[in-house]
Amino acid sequence: MTRSRDNATNVAGDISGVTAGTGLSGGGTNGSVTLDLSTPVASTNGGTGLSSFTTGDMIYSSSGNTLAKLGIGTTSQVLTVASGIPSWATPSSGGMTSIASGNLSGSSVVLGSIPATYNQLLLELKNWHPTANGYGVDVIITGQTSGYRGSYLRNNNGTTSTGSATTDNLTRDILYAVKNDPNEYNYGSILFMNYASTNARKVFEIRGEVYTNANTPYGGLAVNAINYSSAISSITIGLEGGSATTFAAGTYTLWGIK
Repeated sequence: MTRSRDNATNVAGDISGVTAGTGLSGGGTNGSVTLDLSTPVASTNGGTGLSSFTTGDMIYSSSGNTLAKLGIGTTSQVLTVASGIPSWATPSSGGMTSIASGNLSGSSVVLGSIPATYNQLLLELKNWHPTANGYGVDVIITGQTSGYRGSYLRNNNGTTSTGSATTDNLTRDILYAVKNDPNEYNYGSILFMNYASTNARKVFEIRGEVYTNANTPYGGLAVNAINYSSAISSITIGLEGGSATTFAAGTYTLWGIK
């Protein structure tokens, strides 16, 4: 005997209807039954409790099982903690700021109007090439073309040498370009440790390395100083020999360090 489902009395195990519970809408007692979310799923049930997001939003616990969203910060801000929860803030100290950058061209490039608001300056030079072979880079502070003193440790294809200079700008001995060759890799940096001081000798740490297209290394480390009592307000990046040669390529970046 076959029982008709349309007229049958419910028995154990039958579903007589579907009722929407908390956070749901819809339901029914027959036919196709649909349930929809009417409110966001709570975090304790595996959801977020949030109904919308904007690009860059971050989710965090604002209190226990309560989730909240933190909107994206602005350019250069960093993620920090305030009153026990994450927040975006502009760094008040520390870090590096690009003061000036560009291409090396002509016989020299002058970086002027350097603010005295940083603790140190870092000048980076990359892939420079002179138009003539065998010229080093000269870096002059605020027009001071003499009076530099220091010492160096230099490597020339495995041969190490040391020395000192009382008048020469030591940067050319470290930041040296063997050839005008785009296949050479040249990198150098100069750290101006107390550039903003008005009552102390200015001290620079110079690092450089050159690899020729024959994988020949050349470079080293030098410490340079000049008895100059004003703050460094400009830096001239030139080449040994002055206007006798010019830059064929290269880039520079001047960083301010807090």
